[in-house]
Amino acid sequence: AASGRTALPTGGARLQAGSFKQSTEAEKRAAERALVGVTAKIQRASVDDETWYRVRIGPIATVDELRGVQSKLREAEISATAVTPDVAQLP
Repeated sequence: AASGRTALPTGGARLQAGSFKQSTEAEKRAAERALVGVTAKIQRASVDDETWYRVRIGPIATVDELRGVQSKLREAEISATAVTPDVAQLP
């Protein structure tokens, strides 16, 4: 079993807490995460000639840090999806 201090993939892990067509919705979602102590950033992305605003958490450097963030989100009943390869398979 990997130690909690094990480094995650190069560049760290990232979670996505939503993707919105309106920047105001993304800002609202990021603010909700801040209320539970999780910092989220908004990433602007172009998909099929449309602009989307992704709410991203990370980079997260270690397994312990990732588990801590996931725990805070779970306790607040907030969902976030791993967007970094291999992070979804961590125990």
